[in-house]
Amino acid sequence: MADFASSCFTQAGLRWWDGLDEDVQRSWKLLRRAMLSRFQPTFSGQNGEEAEAFVRMVRQKGLDENKYGDDKWITAFASACLVGDAMRWHASLDSAIQNDWNKFWPALLTQYPRGGPNALQLPNARRRGRVQVHRRNNPGPMYYLSKTLFTEEDQLGRITLTMAAVEALEVDYDPATATQQTLQIPD
Repeated sequence: MADFASSCFTQAGLRWWDGLDEDVQRSWKLLRRAMLSRFQPTFSGQNGEEAEAFVRMVRQKGLDENKYGDDKWITAFASACLVGDAMRWHASLDSAIQNDWNKFWPALLTQYPRGGPNALQLPNARRRGRVQVHRRNNPGPMYYLSKTLFTEEDQLGRITLTMAAVEALEVDYDPATATQQTLQIPD
């Protein structure tokens, strides 16, 4: 496998490979580790399939480095791979989600669902989404309607806002309907 991988290198990658120790050049396990260290993977938030592949890659990297149970290490590695919209979304998360892999990866898959904006949409099929709140004249952070309501007596039952997509209220809607429609809250 290492021989095959080396045959795919060109230009700068080939020069990098040529400078590796012979043991690394011959061992797929060592070469893979060296490639991941040199050519860090990135996640930009294109779609749900990319999100799933990213979560699998981060898990595998954690296993390869014997760090899978180390939340600090694995979330630091994952966050270092984020670019573009994904990096901005990550910055808007509460630190409790940013620093806990078991909260971060479900939030990532919620933010970038399979069948998201870049996927083929079937006509007349209901979709699930979140209600985003945009503040006028304020390009600041993005907020969603929260699935949690206020519990304080003077605010009891009022809607709250959240920046974390995983804490957002989900609604079902029909994208084929051009007129106003009732959003349904799933069970």
